[in-house]
Amino acid sequence: MSELYLSRLWLVTIWVSCALALQACRQESFSERTLIGPFAGEPFHGELTTAPASSLRLSPELLLDVHWEGATNAPIIRLRDATGTSVWSRVLVARLEGQKEPRGLITALALNEIKTGKDGFKVMLSCDWIGGGKEVGIIYLSTNYTFRSFSLGW
Repeated sequence: MSELYLSRLWLVTIWVSCALALQACRQESFSERTLIGPFAGEPFHGELTTAPASSLRLSPELLLDVHWEGATNAPIIRLRDATGTSVWSRVLVARLEGQKEPRGLITALALNEIKTGKDGFKVMLSCDWIGGGKEVGIIYLSTNYTFRSFSLGW
């Protein structure tokens, strides 16, 4: 084999490797950029009577739960401390700011993992919703675990 052929083969190999690495880096940020939202949801002030359908430990002292109550058609997320005392609750209604009608209705929701973001935390979720189908989403929390917003895939 000629030296020129080996040089070209080496350059192509490096180029393909760099392109694959760049593609992998873009995929994570690409999926977040394609989410619809942010949605603010609505405050929930009632009493939760059902057991959590999904729970995720956010810290040694805090858990995030998903509840389905008969009075509402949307999931309710609740942050509670280790003793079970509710810190806050929010109904996940997929309505954009300024819109009267929701973009869709979440029919299933599971909390998967928590990631640290640059200005708080991201709770990764999977869901099924009328308006997007079986998708992923993110609940955005502040550094003190207060609710900020959520976004869903579509």
